[in-house]
Amino acid sequence: MRGQAATKVDGEFTHISLAVRDVDKTAKAVAEVFGLPAPQSRIVRNIPFPPSYGNRTMVGKVSSVTANGVRIEMIQPMSPSPWQDFIDEHGDGVHHIGWDVSDYSEAVQFLES
Repeated sequence: MRGQAATKVDGEFTHISLAVRDVDKTAKAVAEVFGLPAPQSRIVRNIPFPPSYGNRTMVGKVSSVTANGVRIEMIQPMSPSPWQDFIDEHGDGVHHIGWDVSDYSEAVQFLES
């Protein structure tokens, strides 16, 4: 963190996440751009969401590729979710970037303040 003040969101960049309508098609296209083999997708259940989304759990079809040290995660919603809301409003695209923080609750509270 050269030249950067310490905050509650200190940590490592982990990934870029795309919300997409068709994870297999998107994963294949992203992999081709970087000359990588198409990755397998998998269904992930019981993904927890915070109180701001009703403390519900979601289901998503997920795939990822790592290119030049950057993990690109693609999520196709399989149940009502923030991903589906994003796609409905904006279409396929970057949904979030991921950071690994030491204290998730503190980081959320800091960002919401």
